[in-house]
Amino acid sequence: MTGFIRIAGVLGGLGPVATVDFMQRVIDLTPVECEQDHVHMLVDQNPSVPNRQDAIMHGGESPAAALAAMALRLQKSGADFLVMPCNTAH
Repeated sequence: MTGFIRIAGVLGGLGPVATVDFMQRVIDLTPVECEQDHVHMLVDQNPSVPNRQDAIMHGGESPAAALAAMALRLQKSGADFLVMPCNTAH
């Protein structure tokens, strides 16, 4: 694989299995000739983010501050763009 390398920042832990599933899909769908061709991913796997369903359905604590902090950490660590494998947070 050749071309411009971009680093994906993954806001993970919003369902740890969803994060692992997302990463596996990226690996499976990336055309590679060698290990170095895989997508560079930085992952913040944080299962302590406040419950999204509780916030939506019952007015519980918002996950916004935790998600913003995760995004900032990933950006400071070199992520060029962010992804969030979660059905309820976005």
